[in-house]
Amino acid sequence: MILTKNIQKGLISLLGLMILLLVSCNNLAEMPEEKKTVVVDEAKTSVLKISLGEKNVRTALPAVAEDGSSFTSFNLYGKNLTQNETDWSQLGEWASLSDMQSASVAITKENWAFKLEAEVGGLKYADDTTNASVNVTEDMTNLSFNLQKLDTLGTLSGGGTLNVTVNYQDADPQNKVERVTVTVQNSNGTAHTAEADLTATDGSAAYTNNSLTAGQYKLIFKFYAKASDASNAAATVLLGSCTERALVTGGLTSSSTITLTSFDAVKSVKYVKDYTVENGDVTINESETVYYSRQSPLITLIANPTKSGKGFDGWYRESNCNENGFSGTAVTASNIASFADNETLYAKWLDGCNLTVGSVTHGSVSVTGSGIVSQTGNVYLVVPNSEVILTFTPTNSCYQLSSFTGATFSGTGNTRTFIMPANDVSISGSSELKFDGTKVSGDIVVSKSSSFKYVSYSTFDKAAYAAEGWNPFGVCVNGSFMINTNEESKTWPNAKSAYPATSLSTNTWKLPTLSELTTIYGARSTLNTSLEKAGTQLRTGNSQFNLYWSSESASSTSGKGINFADGNTYNGNEGFSSGFRVVRALP
Repeated sequence: MILTKNIQKGLISLLGLMILLLVSCNNLAEMPEEKKTVVVDEAKTSVLKISLGEKNVRTALPAVAEDGSSFTSFNLYGKNLTQNETDWSQLGEWASLSDMQSASVAITKENWAFKLEAEVGGLKYADDTTNASVNVTEDMTNLSFNLQKLDTLGTLSGGGTLNVTVNYQDADPQNKVERVTVTVQNSNGTAHTAEADLTATDGSAAYTNNSLTAGQYKLIFKFYAKASDASNAAATVLLGSCTERALVTGGLTSSSTITLTSFDAVKSVKYVKDYTVENGDVTINESETVYYSRQSPLITLIANPTKSGKGFDGWYRESNCNENGFSGTAVTASNIASFADNETLYAKWLDGCNLTVGSVTHGSVSVTGSGIVSQTGNVYLVVPNSEVILTFTPTNSCYQLSSFTGATFSGTGNTRTFIMPANDVSISGSSELKFDGTKVSGDIVVSKSSSFKYVSYSTFDKAAYAAEGWNPFGVCVNGSFMINTNEESKTWPNAKSAYPATSLSTNTWKLPTLSELTTIYGARSTLNTSLEKAGTQLRTGNSQFNLYWSSESASSTSGKGINFADGNTYNGNEGFSSGFRVVRALP
């Protein structure tokens, strides 16, 4: 993108900065002295009379008034070169242009160097080169200073106005510009304001802020074209950008104008979705043109267009890509340089293919997807390259989908998806029991041969698991041990004799300790919910016969237990027969 800019030089030309060297002693005596720091010989003096003339201001800086009246201070300095002075001496200081114009400064008729400094709104201007060597010989000498803004700034304060206009009337292709934005950054590169739209009229857009905090800014302008020929298409194709730097200070206006002469070339790709070809002539029924520029060099093609009863098979440059026997290479995402300025691509379509879905035990399978054209029983006509969704619904919640075969599937649980290929497909599937326990209180432990698994009580169905050889073995009390699903009744000595083990093991059942029995009592409600599904329950009613034995003895012939009616500990005598549940460590 080419641009030109009004670049103002940052100079204030003091054309009328007259150094009037008045040698007359009488005249000198009649003139008031504003500032004199140089001792002179009255017989060899000249007087400096100072004023300002034309302006020459720099772009995007605070504009100084043409007549110099914006300046709020002036300082004139001099070095006597004849006397080999190396330091500047202040010859005059004024608070306004009018004060400077009415002032008189006495100076000797010798070779001098002069420097003028001025300040406005924290901006400092100076010139020490234009009059670097002046041989003062006349009674009145005219000097002209060109003030240039110094890189060193004073303190910028307050709020000022910033106006930046961008003209692109003559930029090609100007007619493609649908949107112009600006981002304002602080001098350190951080965002002052985010990208925002500007009002563009007749090839011109302007950013204006009448109360911008004093400081240095960078403005980034961007120009966008529509993404496609659709009426509601967003203007997101970047045609180009340009930047401007600005300095703003209190009470002044900074302004500039940028003129663009060209944008990056726009390339278009016409995507022909529906068309007919007869005798080599193409009749387009549906198409969309999308625009690209070198600012976004990678062209990503329109993905997955749709056509009733057909499956999309790629974009081709050949209009005969849908004819039998066609052999060609599909166009893929590529650098914009590989595309013609006005490219046309044709959609290749595939006819629907048959999808046969077999039954799955312990449930049914539903088939959905936007590419399904029709259904006859368990055979579906499906558009190739479209997504097919298979959902298994079990007849009993203890079952879940195990797998489908016949395609490449994605997904988990009871739902799987795959992309229909351009050929007929047969799908079969299988179900399985859920083993979804996590060893929490109430989970049911089932066994088959020497294997153990865990099932959530909400999933467990005794008959269904037993049909596949999995029988209830115990119920988790916590994450470390379980109780047997069966209850026994014996005297304490006989129970102790039948289950002599004293510590938890994964291989042996034992009587619970009082501590373990207390844990079981505390979880009795949860445990009974699970035990009921396994076929039994803990006795918890208000009865003295709800005593459960522990492994701990009350004497040599009697043991301790807990009454599950109230949770209290009782001693049972030698001849008293009571129920008990043995425990073991979780496998």
